[in-house]
Amino acid sequence: MPVIRIAWGDFPNVAVQAKRSVLGRYPSLAETYSCAQNGNAEAARAVVNRLYRPATVSAFAGEKIDFVVPVLLSNQANALASELAHFVALGLGAEVVRCITQDHTMPNLDPEILALPSFQGPVPPGRYVIVDDMVTLGSSIADLRGWITANGGTVAFATSLFAAHGASKLCPQSADVAALKSRVKMQALEQVIPFPLEYLTARETDWLKTFAWSKCPKPKTIHSTVSTPVLPNHMGHSTFRDCHGFLVCGC
Repeated sequence: MPVIRIAWGDFPNVAVQAKRSVLGRYPSLAETYSCAQNGNAEAARAVVNRLYRPATVSAFAGEKIDFVVPVLLSNQANALASELAHFVALGLGAEVVRCITQDHTMPNLDPEILALPSFQGPVPPGRYVIVDDMVTLGSSIADLRGWITANGGTVAFATSLFAAHGASKLCPQSADVAALKSRVKMQALEQVIPFPLEYLTARETDWLKTFAWSKCPKPKTIHSTVSTPVLPNHMGHSTFRDCHGFLVCGC
């Protein structure tokens, strides 16, 4: 499935439920959280019940929300995201959608930072909230938002149980994108980023500015590049693979 990104526009920052430091203050909660990370639904329910703050979500809702979609891996349960999605949907009078899953993570120069998840699954038309358990770079939210939008849905906002420092801000500053472009040759960036740099998250942009590009493997020959993603219409779309095997939307 293609990795799809779209412009951030006025998309809001992630609504974060709690600071992760709370786990250090409450050992019993930390132990329950660990069980939840291993797929224990009962433990996940206990953690979410303890940390979920409905006001953080209702403030973003605006118009009616139709669906809440957790970030799910096709081969791995994400009990925390699933349980948080249930709580969010209950508060907003929405339906939880579990048919959209992460297909796989695209290989890249640094799998910890630049690996980009792609998604698959039908997208019922309507307004969505994306739910994750932990936002580190925001890549999953950005790519899931792209998939939903490309297939006819609208994403109103995203929420997460926790977020790394600075990760709740998704849209990068234009000055940071400009700094990235000035520091790294565009050819090198095009080898690993199959969409405009403005569609990166703020944390992705910060990392790429400090990435040790001089230590990267020699880039492969560019077979094709793309400057802007073309969103598929409801009648289907064509794709092609770039030099790293990314499926890129064509027109």
